[in-house]
Amino acid sequence: MAMRVSFFRARREAPQEPDEKGAELELLRRQVAASQAEIEGLRMRFDLIRRASGEGLWDMEVPADDAAGAGNPFFWSAQFRRLLGYQDEHDFPDVLSSWSDLLHPEDKQRTLQAFAAHMGDRSGRTPYDVTYRLRCRDGVHRWFRARGETLRSADGTPLRVAGTLIPIDDDLKLQRELDVTHTRFELSREIVNDGVWDLAVVAGDPVNPRNAFWWSPQFRRLLGFADEAEFPNVLDSWASRLHPEDKDGTMTAFLQHLTDKTGRTPYDVCYRLRCRDDRYRWFRARGQTQRAADGTALRAVGALADIQAERDREEAERQRLKYNAQLESSLKDIGDIVGTIQRIAQQTNLIAINAAVEAARAGDAGRGFSVIAGEIRALSKRTSDATTDATHIRQKLEDGRRELIER
Repeated sequence: MAMRVSFFRARREAPQEPDEKGAELELLRRQVAASQAEIEGLRMRFDLIRRASGEGLWDMEVPADDAAGAGNPFFWSAQFRRLLGYQDEHDFPDVLSSWSDLLHPEDKQRTLQAFAAHMGDRSGRTPYDVTYRLRCRDGVHRWFRARGETLRSADGTPLRVAGTLIPIDDDLKLQRELDVTHTRFELSREIVNDGVWDLAVVAGDPVNPRNAFWWSPQFRRLLGFADEAEFPNVLDSWASRLHPEDKDGTMTAFLQHLTDKTGRTPYDVCYRLRCRDDRYRWFRARGQTQRAADGTALRAVGALADIQAERDREEAERQRLKYNAQLESSLKDIGDIVGTIQRIAQQTNLIAINAAVEAARAGDAGRGFSVIAGEIRALSKRTSDATTDATHIRQKLEDGRRELIER
């Protein structure tokens, strides 16, 4: 009996090597499963990010003998293929030539040279960031931007290179359209001779001191200034030069336009500005405002036109009308005076005729009176001739006045 107890005790106390190894294997299996789950999670996260970014990915393990061989195995992501119109590895194989054969003839040499220079620079300072055209599956060449980074050994030898491909064809078209629009704007601005201004409204506050103003070069030239150093991009550069009689009205009109959330209050005002030569000139300012959905002002843009010549013409017209009115009044006065003189001349002529009749009746006694009657008659004739000349002068003045009005 004692021997049986000793046997079982010895069996229990003996090392359990198979059970311990099994536990270790189970622990390893769990760790591997956890790592695989983490890797799968990271892979799914990477795949989602890749899809969301819209970028095509590429990757190459660099062979020791040839870093840029056409047959080198490449990884092209599904998005990379889709950007070019391809579906899978059958129509776009995982080799370098699948991509390089599609490069536009005008871009191929410089693109491959840029790739080789990046790979060959053991310092890693030569970037790979190029734009080029690729022939897509539909036969159309489109613009793309490619960027890459290389993993290198301690001595700089490339081990692995990977990068992205981004479609930029639409961006370039938009940029070209923007360039054309900008060019048209600049040319038209110079042609129309208007000075353009721009205001970015901060937090919907038109009087915020942080509001950014921009005055175009033509705006500055209209006032006699050359650049931003002489006429800074701040509100006070303009506001401080408003004529004292125009300042309050102009500022009020500007604020009313900006703060009217309905957008129905126009900004179209005329005012005087003190130019660099300290002389005031008349200008006309107009503006339009971009607003948020609730009507809050976001940005205001406008133009300044020099209307001094127009104002001078208006002033000349006012002076002409004033002179015409004065001339018309003077002509009327002259007509009245001429009429009075004509009546006096007629009466004088009648007196001279009566005096001559009476002198004839008196005979020799009235001879002296006859001489006086002759002088009176001569005076009457000269007066009549003078009134006739005055009438002619008045008519000429009247004709000139009518001609002035008809201009």
